[in-house]
Amino acid sequence: ALTGARPHKLSILAAGTSLGRCVTIDTHDRLVFSRPVLLDRMAALLGGWAAERLVFGSNASGVAHDVERVTDLARRMVCEFAMSDTLGPLDYRDGAAGAAHSQEVARAVDAEVRRLVDEAGERASRLLNEDRAQLDAVARALLERETLSADELQQLQQASRRPARARR
Repeated sequence: ALTGARPHKLSILAAGTSLGRCVTIDTHDRLVFSRPVLLDRMAALLGGWAAERLVFGSNASGVAHDVERVTDLARRMVCEFAMSDTLGPLDYRDGAAGAAHSQEVARAVDAEVRRLVDEAGERASRLLNEDRAQLDAVARALLERETLSADELQQLQQASRRPARARR
């Protein structure tokens, strides 16, 4: 399971360039985010991407905004928040003091960003694979109602975890 932010509302209604959205609310008031919380956020951002791959075997363009957000978060973790064991506590942002990086450093930053995003994508895929029944239940409910509240999501979660005999 993921820590921190919990879904407040899930919708398949198009809004702007998004074909659906998951609105989350952080379960804690925070000003500082730990590495595990940010990694969880990245996995949550890649949930739609992972679900498309699991269900359809490929991705569509609807995940573009989520991919942009997860890449930006991973880059900030590496370049601003010193959350890379490989690169350590240096400021790698463009324009930072001494930020004229060599191509070697730029490649190392890109590799670390890629590693974090890949890790998040693998985690999202693993979690959805482990609880495919819940994914399918949410998808069916969204097709029926188009939008689900936090309470409805929690009810679906509880129902999908009950043994099959108890659901009859």
